[in-house]
Amino acid sequence: MNRSSGLSRGGALTLLALATFADGAIAQDGFDIQEKCDTDFRVAMEYWRARQIPDAHELFTNVVEACPGRVEAYFFKGRCESDMKQYDEAIRTFSGGLDVDPTHQGIRENLAFAYLAGGQPDEGIDVYKGLIEEEPERIDYWLRMGAAADQVDRSTDAIMALSRATELKPDSLGVWKVFDYYLLKEQLLLPALQTGAKIYFREPENLDVMSRLGKGYLDAKQHARALPIYEQIYDAVFPEDGSEGVEFSKKRAGDLWQYANALKGVRQYVKAAEVFEKVLAHEAYKDNSQAWVTVAFIYKDAKMYDKCVEAAQKALSIEASNCPAMCALGKGYEGQGLDREDTKSFDAALAKIQDAKGQFDIAATTCTGTWGNYGLKESERMTKHLERIRQKAALAADG
Repeated sequence: MNRSSGLSRGGALTLLALATFADGAIAQDGFDIQEKCDTDFRVAMEYWRARQIPDAHELFTNVVEACPGRVEAYFFKGRCESDMKQYDEAIRTFSGGLDVDPTHQGIRENLAFAYLAGGQPDEGIDVYKGLIEEEPERIDYWLRMGAAADQVDRSTDAIMALSRATELKPDSLGVWKVFDYYLLKEQLLLPALQTGAKIYFREPENLDVMSRLGKGYLDAKQHARALPIYEQIYDAVFPEDGSEGVEFSKKRAGDLWQYANALKGVRQYVKAAEVFEKVLAHEAYKDNSQAWVTVAFIYKDAKMYDKCVEAAQKALSIEASNCPAMCALGKGYEGQGLDREDTKSFDAALAKIQDAKGQFDIAATTCTGTWGNYGLKESERMTKHLERIRQKAALAADG
């Protein structure tokens, strides 16, 4: 036997036996690890389905650490972290999962969401762009990319993405409403009117859609176009035939307020006053000082000065420091003075114009900004008006 190797035949056999045993032990350890990963993942999924997120997260983490090739463990671990609003951790987990499988769709989608929710919208946009290149017909990708672009004030990208979503699904009211909401938020009134009209023509009897479109026309100063929209809402609440209409909710009362504004915009002041009286009958507005101020100025424009005074006084009884109400009351008194002046009741006219000046003086001394300046200018004008009435009265006495 050649002993130059330093090993006897028995020693070689012993070494072989040891090597064989060690190889088997390694194989057995590997089997145990895989089996444990299987068990942990299965139990983690049970926790996940039961929405026991922290428990699920702990086991998914164990699987990722022990069996780093299991991409689904990364996916669910990241999902748990997103649910727990641990977005930085989720981003790291999803990125690790993509190292294992760069094509995993679910991980890519959730990574994009984690970027958005975690305040990194630019990175989220990049992920969505990659997804869109592969599946350009996925409407949800376009919508989410639009939301991401909105976060970083990339309005051109947002409009492009949301517009593309409407092209992919032109019959979806939900998609149109998302686009419409964004346009309104950005105060892009004319495009918003176009989307609002599309929604309206798909749901012509939806009062909320009518309300949205009518307000859009008002914001764009297109009062004549707003009128027929609001007329439909008014008729739905107060049918001409006297039948019971839809519920006169606070929202509908707000619509009638806008209807009155539309009527005022086309100088239909008397009709505007009639509509606004309906608003004031609603529980939500009967003690609203601003509502009473609004109708006071409408009464003034309708030359219904006695009602203007009553409405302004009501507003001041609710809120004594209401500067617009002070000025509205002054305008009401001035109108009453003008009526008496026209009938040559000069003493009564002087008294009313003096009352008007008194209200404007109060506004000038107690209010700041626009209404304070308004009160001052109107008070100066009333001083000149008083002098004119005295001159008229003198001429009438001489005649």
